Amino acid sequence: MAPCPHITTLGKLLRDTSRRYRLHEVFRDFCELTALSISNAVDTSQFEAREARYLDIIRRYQRSEVDAFPQMLGLLVQSLEARFHDALGALFMDLELGDHWKGQFFTPYELASFMARLTLGDVRPQVEARGFIAINEPACGAGAMVIACADAMLSQDVNYQQAMHVTAQDIDLTACHMAYIQLSLLH
Repeated sequence: MAPCPHITTLGKLLRDTSRRYRLHEVFRDFCELTALSISNAVDTSQFEAREARYLDIIRRYQRSEVDAFPQMLGLLVQSLEARFHDALGALFMDLELGDHWKGQFFTPYELASFMARLTLGDVRPQVEARGFIAINEPACGAGAMVIACADAMLSQDVNYQQAMHVTAQDIDLTACHMAYIQLSLLH
């Protein structure tokens, strides 16, 4: 699949913003800031604590760097609006940010999509019998498998927003933020 121009631009913007900090730190901060923003928009129960954390992160950056973060989010949104894919996982791997000590390798979306379609099969009988499909993703990374399952269900005209229940976890907080962001933006 051809590289997404929005994600290519996002990668460039991340690199440009990482002149004073390591690229991994800027990527991590982008993901956490975005996750905090999305969460605060829909859940006010922890608003103050999240807002304090947001401000702790953002005050490390200069004004021009701060202005880059909303641009990065806009590029990510445009990318995910164009098609289902693991935009952040692909970007993470392209930027060579994986931690080999944790065994981090983000499954290419094309492979995740193939595996989801093969594993799920015809989802209609399962949804009719139980009302939903349950998916457990114990090493979710940026959410490629979950996104691929949603895409597979959608290709069968099944509304994944109503018929897919996911339990996803990961040992890396940045990966959790990546998955949270993409799954939130894809509803």
